[in-house]
Amino acid sequence: MPTPFLFRTSWLMLLTLACTSAPVVREPPPRNKLANVDDFGALLVDAGLPTEDLPRSPELSAAQANELKLRLSLDWPKRAEEAPRMVASLLLEDVLRRKTGAVSRRELSQRLRDFDAVYMMRRDGCFARALSGKAEQCVGPVEVREGQLRAGAFIVDRFYTRDARNQWQPALTPAPPAVASRQ
Repeated sequence: MPTPFLFRTSWLMLLTLACTSAPVVREPPPRNKLANVDDFGALLVDAGLPTEDLPRSPELSAAQANELKLRLSLDWPKRAEEAPRMVASLLLEDVLRRKTGAVSRRELSQRLRDFDAVYMMRRDGCFARALSGKAEQCVGPVEVREGQLRAGAFIVDRFYTRDARNQWQPALTPAPPAVASRQ
């Protein structure tokens, strides 16, 4: 007849085996989480917004835009998030300024095309792609000059493009459609 000690030990071993043989639940890779995300949602993720905070509706209201701006401002951006966050902030400000109510996510995703060839001068003195935040060219150290943060001749947190001779030029910030149609 088994002793109580042997019985408890056998039971504990069976329980341990049962727990270790249970299937491991793994978190899906980030690309699976983003499989159904539009370009505007991908921009928000690149700007540092956690995927669980992405808006799900096909339209973005002023209240949602305000909440997204606040959520993005909770944390200091990583270097690669600075430029996408600036673009996201501009688009969210456009939503807040509109009198028409909600803006479709499709329209916001289309507006991103205006930023395809745009770069931002980051606080580390590097030009970064506006949409991805990927550094393209470092100009030099950032210093306070003429009352502004500058890296060489370039102002930090401003948008730039390259001209036909591949020289950096200040970019005009793409205007929202309602403003662009009045010009």
